[in-house]
Amino acid sequence: MRRAIALWILAVLSLCGCAGHMPQIVTLSDPLTAEEHVILGVGYEQQGEFVIAQKEYGRALKKDPRCFQARVNLGNVALAEREYLTARKQYLRALDIRPGDPEATNNLAMAATLSGDVKHMEDSKRRMDAVLADPDHRIPVLLDTMKELEKAIARSKEPA
Repeated sequence: MRRAIALWILAVLSLCGCAGHMPQIVTLSDPLTAEEHVILGVGYEQQGEFVIAQKEYGRALKKDPRCFQARVNLGNVALAEREYLTARKQYLRALDIRPGDPEATNNLAMAATLSGDVKHMEDSKRRMDAVLADPDHRIPVLLDTMKELEKAIARSKEPA
């Protein structure tokens, strides 16, 4: 019995000793660059881990608020999740960073086409026309997107 009481007192005293220490705040620094967070995000995105990919793209944007590829990739994740308005917003923010960029413009057009929103499709068509005005941008991916966009616009104007 004495042994049990002694162990109990020892345990209580040990806990009391811990209570005297003040908690410390530890600040960890993120050693990765914005580009490295984008690369991580792409890896997660390819594995279908969209939530983790979004977090990595967000971390990239904390490091560099003008990280174009993080914005495009956030749009791509939203597009994959069929969140067309969110995708559109991200692609537009990417285009604020790089106006007229073919990749962001193409993806914006895809989001508009899939959404079926006529106003967004017509805006995207104007943007695609501007991109395709440059002969260097007349590549199959962009031309295919434009063809699909034009078909979707034409379907939207057909009488019901």
